[in-house]
Amino acid sequence: MKVTFVQADENLASARLRNLIPQRELKKLGWQEGHDVIVLSKHNWSWDERIRQAFRKVVFDICDDWFDTEEWGAHYRLVSQKADLLTCNSPAMAERIREVTGRDAVVIDDPWEDPQVLPHLGDGVLWFGNKANLQDLVEALPQIAYPLTVISDHPAKGITPWSLQTQQQALRACRAVVIPTGTRQCKSANRAVTAIRAGKMAICGDLPAYREIPGLWVGNLKDGLDWVMSEDPADRVREAQAYVHERFHPKRIGRQWHETLKGLL
Repeated sequence: MKVTFVQADENLASARLRNLIPQRELKKLGWQEGHDVIVLSKHNWSWDERIRQAFRKVVFDICDDWFDTEEWGAHYRLVSQKADLLTCNSPAMAERIREVTGRDAVVIDDPWEDPQVLPHLGDGVLWFGNKANLQDLVEALPQIAYPLTVISDHPAKGITPWSLQTQQQALRACRAVVIPTGTRQCKSANRAVTAIRAGKMAICGDLPAYREIPGLWVGNLKDGLDWVMSEDPADRVREAQAYVHERFHPKRIGRQWHETLKGLL
């Protein structure tokens, strides 16, 4: 069985979690790179009918809700109809896809990618993420009354340029990670999972993907930050780590991809 994943920029979390790690795990299960299945994602490309001619089956993997955007909405709607199968990263995203396209999508989780670190305390609050999520942070700033480090690919004053190394260093140094959610409810829990694996408490806005993880703080950000600054969250972090380790294990996610893609052939 042969599969090709498109979108392999390792600087993008979605590329690592939805392409590079699944491809690595599928290789362990006997898959090779080739033309049985192509897994497409994101929007920095245009649909071409030659894709269907070159591959037996086409999968469109959707990990962000861009359906109603002027710039990318038409692309997502078109490829959603052209693909043989749709996949996504959360049940909420699957509901959104069904609402917009009338099609069902197979939910395949985002895996964790970093070694697990014992819970430990640090100083201040960390936010990290793609510039597309920065507006969520801006709107939440009145709730954050503690020293804040921001790491992103957005080139602006006061923002530390993103790299995996910089992110890992900041995770070691901080006391907690804050993750405002904004209005989009279809995201996966991948940033919270990254914080948990690093031994840190994640203080999260309300999101369906966060509610299932025991130990997380989900709700009012100010209350959560006040709590984590006055209490040792180690027990809750350990509880979350135990769940995350099994639930989002790369081997488990690789098996999800294996069963899904094998079912197409």
